[in-house]
Amino acid sequence: MTEKREHKRADIDISGRFKVPDISEEFFETTTINLSPEGICFRSGLKISKGQEVHLAIQIKDEEEIFLMTKVVWALKLDDFDLYRIGVKIVKSNSEDEKKFFDFFCQQTIVLSDQRKKILIVDDEKDLVTLLNAHFEKAGYETFTASDGEEAYQKYLTESPDLVILDLKMPKLNGFEVCRKIRRESKDESTPIIMLTALQDDADRLVGKVVGAQKYMTKPFKIEELLREVEWLIPS
Repeated sequence: MTEKREHKRADIDISGRFKVPDISEEFFETTTINLSPEGICFRSGLKISKGQEVHLAIQIKDEEEIFLMTKVVWALKLDDFDLYRIGVKIVKSNSEDEKKFFDFFCQQTIVLSDQRKKILIVDDEKDLVTLLNAHFEKAGYETFTASDGEEAYQKYLTESPDLVILDLKMPKLNGFEVCRKIRRESKDESTPIIMLTALQDDADRLVGKVVGAQKYMTKPFKIEELLREVEWLIPS
């Protein structure tokens, strides 16, 4: 297990700013996507290296912002985007803001502890659906399945999943069409969509991004890689 997956996280999107003294004295806006007692994960348009110091300003209430001193422990470039996923560890300082952060994290994890995240798995390959369903159930997710595009969109409407795993080539409606309906007809820009396909055409990847898929994975793929992507998109 890597350092990034060792600790329990809270699935919270909160506003924040960061500054890297080695790069600039300017604060940049970001969204904190994962919280844990050991640290924070956020997205950055700047390339930040392991070991660099980062000053974080996190808005935990409407009128309250806390400031934390952190150090980068890992950094990943997001596929085909000029964005980086940065993991930082709080530098222990026993400050009042640090205590407020831990209190905030504990409150959020208590609220979220009884909520199982829901995943909609859409594919007309029954064996693959059965395999994915078993792995995600074992990982603690609640799953729903569909075998064609029309059924997928109806399940999306009735079940309100936290994430959709969507095959590209399906009967009735293909993956692009389902993704487009979710993004445009339902005006849902926030539910993560991972698109699966046996094709490796760059044009298909481009279309997938245009219609709103967060991730494009080519079959065959490793279950561990898919689980890791799901964990980052909807942390458990």
